[in-house]
Amino acid sequence: MKKNSLVTIILIFFALVTYGQTNIKHKKNKKKKAKISSVKEIPIHGQWVLESIEKEFNTLTNRTKNSVIQIEPNLLKFNGNGGCNSIGGNLKIEKNNIKFSNIIQTKMFCENMQQEDLFLRLLQMATQYKISGGKLMLYKDSNLLMTLERTH
Repeated sequence: MKKNSLVTIILIFFALVTYGQTNIKHKKNKKKKAKISSVKEIPIHGQWVLESIEKEFNTLTNRTKNSVIQIEPNLLKFNGNGGCNSIGGNLKIEKNNIKFSNIIQTKMFCENMQQEDLFLRLLQMATQYKISGGKLMLYKDSNLLMTLERTH
């Protein structure tokens, strides 16, 4: 009888120790997963303001106002302001490829239309994008066209 009790106690002890180690490992894995999922990438949808145009494409003599695009959460449309006129159009995004199309704009007259014309031309040229450090970089193939900064 004493032998059976001793064996039972030993089995219960090993079962508790094994359960405790499994539970500790499970908690450690849970913490690791939480750390990984807490790293957030900035989504492309939202408002972006023109920060710079690459020298190769920059024909501006005077930069007057900020050109802004607002990419909708469904990633199918965008709108904004070219620097003078309201703009909008369709958008196609697949992986890091991007295409702005059917761009429309209001037709107000402003003294300096160079910036808006260039901004719209570069949007139409864009084929790829990259987001890094709160900045949206638009490329034609591997050539950087312009950089926009996230506003909210």
